[in-house]
Amino acid sequence: MYAAFRTAPAVLFAATLAVATAACGSSSSSGTPAASSATSGSNALAGMSADQIAARAVADLGTSSSVHVSGSVTDSGQTIGLDLALARGEGCQGSMSLSGKGSFEIVNKGSTVWIKPTDAFYKGVGASGAAVRLLSGKWLKVPANGSGLGSLSSLCNASSLAHSFAKNATGFTKGPATTVNGQPAQELNQPSHKTHVFVSQSATPEILQIQGPKGQGYVNFTNYDAPATITTPPAGETLDGTKYGF
Repeated sequence: MYAAFRTAPAVLFAATLAVATAACGSSSSSGTPAASSATSGSNALAGMSADQIAARAVADLGTSSSVHVSGSVTDSGQTIGLDLALARGEGCQGSMSLSGKGSFEIVNKGSTVWIKPTDAFYKGVGASGAAVRLLSGKWLKVPANGSGLGSLSSLCNASSLAHSFAKNATGFTKGPATTVNGQPAQELNQPSHKTHVFVSQSATPEILQIQGPKGQGYVNFTNYDAPATITTPPAGETLDGTKYGF
């Protein structure tokens, strides 16, 4: 069970980043909130090239004090849901899920990650009844940036995400002006990766949504620079995950 559980973070991280480097497909994938057409209104990005817009939006993500990341991503047949509030210099707090395996809460602050899986998640990764009874309702505490649960901290840092995106932030072309979640947006298309990025129509553009190909899903970026506080779990509800092979 522990070996199966330790592979989950790697799947989550790889699948989330895969949205930014999708290999083929279209910008209106099944289950993805579609952007709405917009035909009027001034475009603050008109004087910038697509690559300049992408680079600025990625840089803005990397320097934001906070951002909310949410969405649904499918990779290698596994669907991952994520709902995370990221706070610069602190970490993140929220939840993640794996299709058919349940969900878990996550908190990352500094050099520590806490995970609290549901009983359904434990059972979904093959936990025995005894293990579920032992760990049910408890937070598992592990060092950040480890090879197991700790690797999830890589998703909790907007600067790290921006660095990953920056590696592929060239070769964009402008798509139509549109709206995403009610906000005026500019679509950017990347033919080499078939990636579709939607950024806000402002002098300091922000990534609003990244879409993968058909069936692969999307990730939304909202609440830039909103107040965000990371609250660590009570010590009385926490177990040392390293003692249980995590």
